[in-house]
Amino acid sequence: MSAPGGAPAPLHPLEALARHARDRPRAPALVHGGLLVHDHAGLAAAVGGLAARLSARLSPSGHPLIGTPCVALHLPRGPDWVVALLATWAAGASALPLDPALPRARRLELLARAAPAALIGRPLVPPLGARPDPPPGPRRPALHPRGRPGPLPAVRPDPEAEAWLIFSSGSTGAPKGVRVPHRAYPAVLADQLAALDLGPDDRCLWLLSPQFDASLSDVGVALVAGAALHTEPDGPRGGLAGDPARLTEVLRAREITYVDLPPGLLDHLDPAALPALRAVLCGGEPLPAAGAARWAAARRLIGVYGPTEATICASLWRARPGAVDRPWIGEPVGGARLRVVDGELWIGGPGLALGYLDDPALSAARFPTVDGGEGPPARWHRTGDAVVEDAAGRLIFAGRIDRQVKIDGRLTCPEEVERALEALAPGSRAAVAPVSAGGALHLRARIEPVPAAPAPTPAALRESLRRRLPAWMVPAVVELGPLPRTPSGKVDLPGLITAWSLDPGPAPSRRAGRPRPAADPADLLTRLVAALSPAIPREGLPLAALGIDSLGALRLSAALAAAGHDLSPEQLRAAPDLAALRARLRRPARAAGGPTDRWIARGRALAAALPPPARSASTADLDAPALLTGATGGLGARVLAARLAAGQPTLALVRAADLAHAKIRLHAVFSRYGLDPTLVDRPALRVLPGDLRGLRADGGGPVGRALEGAAWASALHLAADLNLSAAARGLEGLHLRATAGLLALALARGAPLLHASTLSVFVDTDLPPGEAREDQPAPAGARVFGGYAMTRLGAEALVEAADGLPRLIVRYGLLTGDRQTGRAAPADWLSRVARGLAALGAFPAGAEGLCLDLSPADEAASATIGLHAALCRGQAPLRAHVAAPAPTPLAALLPAFAAAGRPLRAEAPAAF
Repeated sequence: MSAPGGAPAPLHPLEALARHARDRPRAPALVHGGLLVHDHAGLAAAVGGLAARLSARLSPSGHPLIGTPCVALHLPRGPDWVVALLATWAAGASALPLDPALPRARRLELLARAAPAALIGRPLVPPLGARPDPPPGPRRPALHPRGRPGPLPAVRPDPEAEAWLIFSSGSTGAPKGVRVPHRAYPAVLADQLAALDLGPDDRCLWLLSPQFDASLSDVGVALVAGAALHTEPDGPRGGLAGDPARLTEVLRAREITYVDLPPGLLDHLDPAALPALRAVLCGGEPLPAAGAARWAAARRLIGVYGPTEATICASLWRARPGAVDRPWIGEPVGGARLRVVDGELWIGGPGLALGYLDDPALSAARFPTVDGGEGPPARWHRTGDAVVEDAAGRLIFAGRIDRQVKIDGRLTCPEEVERALEALAPGSRAAVAPVSAGGALHLRARIEPVPAAPAPTPAALRESLRRRLPAWMVPAVVELGPLPRTPSGKVDLPGLITAWSLDPGPAPSRRAGRPRPAADPADLLTRLVAALSPAIPREGLPLAALGIDSLGALRLSAALAAAGHDLSPEQLRAAPDLAALRARLRRPARAAGGPTDRWIARGRALAAALPPPARSASTADLDAPALLTGATGGLGARVLAARLAAGQPTLALVRAADLAHAKIRLHAVFSRYGLDPTLVDRPALRVLPGDLRGLRADGGGPVGRALEGAAWASALHLAADLNLSAAARGLEGLHLRATAGLLALALARGAPLLHASTLSVFVDTDLPPGEAREDQPAPAGARVFGGYAMTRLGAEALVEAADGLPRLIVRYGLLTGDRQTGRAAPADWLSRVARGLAALGAFPAGAEGLCLDLSPADEAASATIGLHAALCRGQAPLRAHVAAPAPTPLAALLPAFAAAGRPLRAEAPAAF
């Protein structure tokens, strides 16, 4: 197929995949968390298999499909989503992205509106295709994105057929569904690829939610270029886009060369720290001048503009350092045409959407067919964006002609939020508007209750909205009270906004010179908030109302941590108001920790509930199978590799949905650590897919039944969640309950158990510094800090109290990379600290003596194998320590920084 003029037509992602699978079958296509999931041949086979299953679901009779059915993709960002999208198109259907992170009520509403013919991913009730209050009936099962591979259909989708259905905020009070065809999609991707200069050797990171059409650009450019598309699982702070520090680590560790960034992140990322990153794309809102100038001078920075109704983007421009202070519209892409009518930007060309779902009146109003001045009448889209022309005729964004507004880069209609509030308080009237504070926009709402009728509290209204609307649409402030009126009786919205902007209260004092340290932590909070936002820090307002967005909360959390106060960004943003944060900070600092005695008692209580041993045992056959948990960790993988190389039979429990996925994980982990991946295929290995978190404390549950029926004579329990920032309640399931379940199963068969513990049970307490001996039990009478140390201390007390079973508690120091190769886990704590110090070029003076108990992973694995053998022979003590003979001070690491060309200077702690 050729484009006008004889040039080859731009490739659709499906066509590009077929070409890359033929020409470069083993080149990486999809990488998740640093692990290869699919090469191009594997991706094509996965898409082909799912497309065949989907086609059978859509057309069970075998007759060709009439029209374009809709398929809901109820999946998070990741490889499965990409496979599902391509399979949907290969089956001749249209995709409805349905982000599982949206409130459940919102997802159900969108499903009811779209009535899809099938759903790929997690099931969601009510039945697919049902309207509200559906009649009872059987639910159609959801399709799993993984299954038997198959041939990729040789198909280029019909250009006029619907490609996707995207819902965005609607001014009528309900989300509007935008129906977009395939027509301009390949041309838009081709123009973006040319501007970004991407090719098959690039590594592209996909950050955005699949709910936004920009994700179709991120996925599409990587597929067409034949590049590797990288995704990452969400961390404890959510996605990478809300965690600049973790994003920087991932960009560096994966050597990402291209990323589509929310514009606000340009101010929080440093080009110098990301040498591999050469191309950045930003869209959705104007670029921040300072960050854009820095990135434009160092990298290829591309800005894009375009509404959902114009196939992702209608124009783009290359940002230059001296011209980033204005919100440019840019040059048309994908055959788009731009026209200004009475100050409003109109877009024409092949990229226009087919219209709005089930709303012909709105479609006619927003997509008029008018005389274009030359040629026959043409169809246009009225964007609602006001633009002006500069002296050179270039278009500049100048705001909206309606009430729509961008909140955190997402288009939001206040009218939809108003209708949602009024539905929560029938008969009331609500007004919602954006208010600026500290350079950031947030929504603020006032609801006028029905006289003499009970009204929900503002807190209850916000909580109800959180269950119905996406997070960015929930007002930061909801208040009850009368609405100002014009003489004609209409709500005086401008007057309300003016009143909100004139909230009374004294401005925070800002004296010249260095501020004195605040004795009261609440005073410290006042000063930090004042430094981050010029808004008045009133007690009754949450941080969002003071102009502190998610990135500002990260900065505030770091500043509080430096002063010894542990509040995560999530805790800061979730606080109902500033007064609640002040009260929390005034609590005694010791309240952050927990009594060691309480966790020791919890472990002993679990041990008391264990069944008595079914038979006595003191030894185990070393040639019999051993159960291994934590096989995909840095320690567990090395232990597994050593056992398989020696021909020792091993049953490895791997967190995976099925056996194929478990084997993929093991292959990837072995490759990451420089281990021989062919060992995974040795007959000595039996893999059991399952999640240890599902093991009950009595050994029951699906995983427990599988382990009960398997053959194993001893256990190496190496699994742990090394999340040092997680709360204890999120770690108890794995560290305490699952450990109790393994002990129950081991007692039933008299199987010796090696339990991996940590020196954190001593280090993360308020015990005075000193030597921790192997013969010391878990420390009592102290306080322990952090959910990780709390739950590990409880688990150690549990294992210690499990009488009647040969057991060994091994306390490891800080697990680091291999001594021979340096290979370490992607989020290795020591590597994080080293990269951070190297980026700063400094360390806090006086910290030279800071000591770490290091355990190189290869040495730890070797010691573990030896200790397990001693346990099985009945020759092991109750406790053992695996760490370097002496602690390693920071001073000993300084020469290594200098040798790597990154010497560190000592800085005063306050300056650091």
